[in-house]
Amino acid sequence: MRIECKVHGFATGRELRQRCDRSLRLALGRLQTAIERVSVTLEDAPDARDAHCRVRARLCVGGDPVLGEARDPDPLTAVDRAADRVRRGIRRRLELSREPRWD
Repeated sequence: MRIECKVHGFATGRELRQRCDRSLRLALGRLQTAIERVSVTLEDAPDARDAHCRVRARLCVGGDPVLGEARDPDPLTAVDRAADRVRRGIRRRLELSREPRWD
């Protein structure tokens, strides 16, 4: 699983990238064999005083990427919430792909 973190608008970009990477590896660790690539964009919205996090996971089985978004005043909380949403979406997608189809 390859993780790419982009951080915009924060003074401590490198530290946030490292913590973002760690948080995603913890959230998605058990699913890493099903995930090809994860890209994260963390932006500071100065007018809203919130951090906006978008997580996009491309699965090995193909199909559309699984997306998760979250906003929170704390950037790491936004990353954790978005990662949790993506984790649930990946599990849902994998469960649906395992169910027999009666077409």
